[in-house]
Amino acid sequence: MTTPLHKIFEERGDKVYNSLVLPKKLSLLDSMKVELNLFASLARYAPDKTGSHSHRTLDVTEGTTIMELLNRLELPIDKIKMIFLNGLHATGDEVLREGDRVGVFPPVAGG
Repeated sequence: MTTPLHKIFEERGDKVYNSLVLPKKLSLLDSMKVELNLFASLARYAPDKTGSHSHRTLDVTEGTTIMELLNRLELPIDKIKMIFLNGLHATGDEVLREGDRVGVFPPVAGG
């Protein structure tokens, strides 16, 4: 049953389930999809652990930073050399948005 109070909460972006109100900033139900590309030796840390270059679409909650995502996947931070967000160099502190593309590279050598 929707009451006038429920409408106020919903209009400001909160989630209302029966009598429970989950404020937008605290809601664990707000998720978004981001693409994660793990290259070379980091590919083994992809959620399904396949391939030498792994890209996966993942669900993350709003407000998640790149580093929080990488920590969630238990990537060894000391093995990360470069991070890109939508094709631009990133520090890892950036907050992810719906549809973002993250690329993570280990140190590479060659000649």
